[in-house]
Amino acid sequence: AGGLVVTAVGGTTIASWLDQATLSAHPEITNGDRGGMGNSWVAPVVGYALRGTIWIQGEQNANASDSPSYGQRFNWLIQGWRAAWGQGNFPFIFAQLSNTNAVQADANNTSYIAAVREGQRMALATPGTAMSVNLDIGAAGSWHFPNKPEAGHRLALPARAQVYGEPALVYSGPLYRSKSISGNKVTLTFDHVGGWMVSRDGGPLKGFA
Repeated sequence: AGGLVVTAVGGTTIASWLDQATLSAHPEITNGDRGGMGNSWVAPVVGYALRGTIWIQGEQNANASDSPSYGQRFNWLIQGWRAAWGQGNFPFIFAQLSNTNAVQADANNTSYIAAVREGQRMALATPGTAMSVNLDIGAAGSWHFPNKPEAGHRLALPARAQVYGEPALVYSGPLYRSKSISGNKVTLTFDHVGGWMVSRDGGPLKGFA
């Protein structure tokens, strides 16, 4: 028999979900809500047998003070939960934050949401993690995905590939691997392309910010 253990609470910060051992090891975390969600929602189910975790969070950390440290704290959370359960590096699959604002073409603009997304991407260096890309299915002014079936489909792909025995699936959006420069030309190499990359509307790719 199997099922889902749901510990979903909206409007929370990453610090509130850290386990007590991690918080004790990092007294510099001084958020007033440190560990509150972890104590209430995670600690009571530690020890349950599990196949993996699905995670979406980060909106409340998209600000000037929290976004620079999000990647480090997210890594602490993953490592801390795995240590607490003692069931090895179980899969930790998470959803990228959606787009809520217009595309920013000016490199001088500051996007705290983008900084949190970069922290999420950094977590992929931790073994047994995967990220569903949701940057293109958000809605202006809302954190939520209007197209819930597509968001769920994308989040299910890593689980199918890593947990349920479908390793041939392309379960992620393209991820940058490396670059090479020759004269005035830069060639980028990506993982998880599943073929040649094209723009959604079939037109030319317009660049990056």
